[in-house]
Amino acid sequence: MEEVKSSYLDKRIEAAVLRDDGYVFVFQRARLKVKNELELQVLKDADDVLQKEIEVNDEEVRISVQVPETFVEFSEIKKKNELSRWLFSHQLIKKVQSGRSPRLHMVICPENIVLDSSLTPYFLHYGVRESLPPYEKNPELLLQELKAAVAKSIDGQYTFEQYLSYHQTLKLSSSVKGILSAGSLDDLAGFVQSHITELEKKERTVIHIPQKKWKRNRYFLFGGLILLVPALVYTLYSLLFLQPREAAYVDSGKAFLQEKYSEVIDTLENENADKMPDVVQYELAYSYFVNEDLSDDQRKVLENTLNLQSDKKYFLYWIYLGRGENEKAIDIARSLRYQDLIMLGLIHYQAEIQSDDSLTGKEKEEKLKPITAEFDEYNRQKEAEKAEKQKELDKELELQKQQEEAMKQQAEKQKREQAAAQAAARKNKADSKSKEAARSTK
Repeated sequence: MEEVKSSYLDKRIEAAVLRDDGYVFVFQRARLKVKNELELQVLKDADDVLQKEIEVNDEEVRISVQVPETFVEFSEIKKKNELSRWLFSHQLIKKVQSGRSPRLHMVICPENIVLDSSLTPYFLHYGVRESLPPYEKNPELLLQELKAAVAKSIDGQYTFEQYLSYHQTLKLSSSVKGILSAGSLDDLAGFVQSHITELEKKERTVIHIPQKKWKRNRYFLFGGLILLVPALVYTLYSLLFLQPREAAYVDSGKAFLQEKYSEVIDTLENENADKMPDVVQYELAYSYFVNEDLSDDQRKVLENTLNLQSDKKYFLYWIYLGRGENEKAIDIARSLRYQDLIMLGLIHYQAEIQSDDSLTGKEKEEKLKPITAEFDEYNRQKEAEKAEKQKELDKELELQKQQEEAMKQQAEKQKREQAAAQAAARKNKADSKSKEAARSTK
């Protein structure tokens, strides 16, 4: 097992960070406030896509974190394009804004962040109030750490600690200056969002043509200077196919910017989704998504699958679903292992079968049987997950109740002892007065 080089994270949490096929945080028990292993179970619910194992003995507390194979470290963000880095920063800010747990305390630094393929950030370690460092919330330090992490992801010219502690002496770009001068989380979020909006507007006005296609056109042009006939053939092909296709891409892009989503769908109706540039796929997929009948909660969750940096498979899923090619959509959802998308595809496929007049009642029943079985299994899994979470919550509430009862008993005991001490003091005072009166009488 390899020990990670001493870093900002080590100093903040007073632990050794080890790497093997995952991450291991090793704390010296004597330095911790934790009294019972149960106090740390709350960590398993934080960013639960990261599997955590907690081992406690007389000398150490070891927290092992297993990260999915598709996740990458913070340092990989520098390989992404500019828009991707700004989108990641925005997601990091949103995560901090939504992290309102009274017991968990965030530590924001590159060594503590991993991200999935959609650039969603996850924290490897959280502090636990009165149990695991950092023990207390520090909003001012949290904001400074967040700004430094955003600056590191956007610019990356300096180290995280330089952005955090020495930015006033560094030569910074205007964007980084804007990031580091933000006075609150809302100010920082607004600044980042404004940059994303400008970049997306710029991205949508550009027609993206695959590099291979661009090279092919160039070679055709060179060939035309030598051979007249191939040039004429290509010109004819361009007039009949390429130009109408590119015109459709341009028209759909204009309609998308005006939020005319039905017009986007109509304009691209006859175009092959697999051959579309990524931006056009995104615009068409989003147009179908907007017109999909979803609850507010579903829309909020599933909308996260759609941005310019999403896996191309998500675009094709929504396009196939919108065009009624439900089996293709389900196959893509299964390859993504996204259960909610699989269920949505099955709902569409179920409706398609039920409305297919070419099938007999028996044929419909045979086709619907595996779909119904999959729905039942999905619902069982959801109920089991819900029951397990409720069980863990009940355990935590019971522990909290026991702790409160113990504190109450301790307070009552102290109150009784204090009352007894006051009574004894009054008795001593009365005895002293009696003795003094007796001496005066003599």
